[in-house]
Amino acid sequence: MTPFQTGSSSVFLPAQIRQKPREISISSSVPSSSAVNDEIHGNCYSVTSLIELLRDSADERCLEKAKSIHGLVAKFQFMGKPLTVMLNQMVIAYSKCSDFGSALQVFDEIPQKSVFSWTVLIVGATENGFYRDGIDYFVEMLECDIFPDEYALSAAIQACIGVESIDLGQMVHAQVITRGFSSLSFVNTSLLSMYAKLGRIGDSCKVFNSMENRNEVSWNAMISGFVSNGLYSEAYNSFLRMLGEDIRPNVSCFISVSKAIGQLRDAEKGRYITSIAFEMAMQSNIHVGTALIDMLAKCGCVTEARSVFESNFTGCGGNLPWNAMISGYTTSRHGEEAMLLFLRMCQNNIKRDVYTYCSTLNSIADLRSLEYAKQVHGMIWKSGRELTSVSLCNALMDAYAKCGELEAMRKLFDTREEANQISWTTLVTAYSQSCEWEEALSVFSQMRETGFQPNEITFSGVFASCASLCFLQIYFKSKNQRERLMEISGNSRIIYLAAHSEQGYKIQRQGQYTYKPLILMKKMFYDYRRP
Repeated sequence: MTPFQTGSSSVFLPAQIRQKPREISISSSVPSSSAVNDEIHGNCYSVTSLIELLRDSADERCLEKAKSIHGLVAKFQFMGKPLTVMLNQMVIAYSKCSDFGSALQVFDEIPQKSVFSWTVLIVGATENGFYRDGIDYFVEMLECDIFPDEYALSAAIQACIGVESIDLGQMVHAQVITRGFSSLSFVNTSLLSMYAKLGRIGDSCKVFNSMENRNEVSWNAMISGFVSNGLYSEAYNSFLRMLGEDIRPNVSCFISVSKAIGQLRDAEKGRYITSIAFEMAMQSNIHVGTALIDMLAKCGCVTEARSVFESNFTGCGGNLPWNAMISGYTTSRHGEEAMLLFLRMCQNNIKRDVYTYCSTLNSIADLRSLEYAKQVHGMIWKSGRELTSVSLCNALMDAYAKCGELEAMRKLFDTREEANQISWTTLVTAYSQSCEWEEALSVFSQMRETGFQPNEITFSGVFASCASLCFLQIYFKSKNQRERLMEISGNSRIIYLAAHSEQGYKIQRQGQYTYKPLILMKKMFYDYRRP
């Protein structure tokens, strides 16, 4: 008996595809044409040619081609092993084309289901987001007395990641040990990746340290695991260990370690990683170069980031390096440089996407340039992106708000197709900072009525408005009080005014001691949010 609980394996699930796990390359496990009788039907198609056509349809993600070949296979009435081989490949093709319902129907037609047949079904389920079904198929395979091989176990591990179940993952790990596959590098890499993604980085390290043969894929899985768990120094140290073992980092390794250094904001380490990339001639790779630019900018090395950009990507048609450089200037508060680079990007006819416009608008908001905001708004309107991206509309609203153009900001908000918490918060904050306190409170009430929950930034704007409207008389009460308030800046002034409000005095009278202003404000937040 298997330790798993067999659940319902519903076939036709809603077409809601969640984040897909890393694909498992199993096409190489399909038997070659020499393993089957190369029969020719109708003097047109052989088994080999049909298998190749199915592989092409899978690679191209062409559902119509897969269906056409399916029709040919049915027409020629193949039998025995050739039929099994083609149906296995057909399951792969339909799964790659996101038609998992058809893949499952084809699977049911396979006369003799092998471990490979079950493996391609499990992989198809996980690739299409049906992780629970992937687990169910793995259990069903065991119940049919078909022992999983290393590929089936790797597929099951990906399904465990999808359902975010450490218990199921540990059970599959036990199967790996029982079946004698614990020495295989790619199986161990799947395991350590699973533990890292499920927050068990200690177990990841145990698997990694037990591996006899570690390659760049396993090293990258470990480095990426450290990064995803916020252990950035450990990720950097692992990268150094990998270099010490004379293993050449691949593109993914450089991307992962660059992200770690960017989070550490360590300029010295950032320059060292950049030198390694140049030494290995990896900096011209668009993905590595983009990661280096982003890392250097976050480390405060904007000049070095621009050098990487200029020496490798000015003639590049892709927008990734351009986006990274503009974003780097934006986060480093070099708004003019960001805007100039954006204009140069337009002149060079480099494709702009939502990320490009959002980064540029953030720079414009920092510059408080209404002219730039209107120019970029015009570009967005011509591209047809304004009504299709919530994040882009939010960035444009924020830019108009920072430029004092509240009417344009409100028009954007009122005509948009969709709003989120950030949209409402932008509106509340903009009105509050522009001394439109009653409007800020009105928008806040509407936000609550529509079901959006305010966050700390929203409350900051609301408290500023309340302080200004309800407690303004305190501000003008005496010259000494005015001078004292002017010495307090930003949120501290809000806290001070809240602490001296009527509600604040009431709260303090109820207690046996005087609250400090910050503690008092937190209590007021709590009292407000209680049902």
